[in-house]
Amino acid sequence: MNNSSSALSTLQAQQPVGDSYIKFQINPYTSAVMSMKYTQEAVVLPLHAVTAMPNMPACILGLMNWRSRIFWAVDLPGMLSLQPLNPSVRDYNVIVIRVESILLGLVVQAIKGVTRLTLESIQSPMGQVARLCFTRP
Repeated sequence: MNNSSSALSTLQAQQPVGDSYIKFQINPYTSAVMSMKYTQEAVVLPLHAVTAMPNMPACILGLMNWRSRIFWAVDLPGMLSLQPLNPSVRDYNVIVIRVESILLGLVVQAIKGVTRLTLESIQSPMGQVARLCFTRP
């Protein structure tokens, strides 16, 4: 192998493998990842940035204003029938996702950063789960 092909092999080995995912804690016992394909931003907002709306399910925290757009903020653990967020928190950790033109704020316990994973390396600890699809039929 010559020097140029050796350098190319080294460069390819250094390239990150897999797609980008945002890592977060749903609750103290449950970690999760979501494709960065849908993630717009991760933000920390004070409680007063979300306006509660009457007659909504408990997992709907209310409406939030982000970059002059208004959309729903959802308690993700509560929506997944897990222990809901602690009501005494001072700030919300929000993952703003976009699917087509729709924005949604997913409120989670903590945001841990971004990682790269291959699809084959992602496994549910509870067994196989259906893949969520955000495309219209």
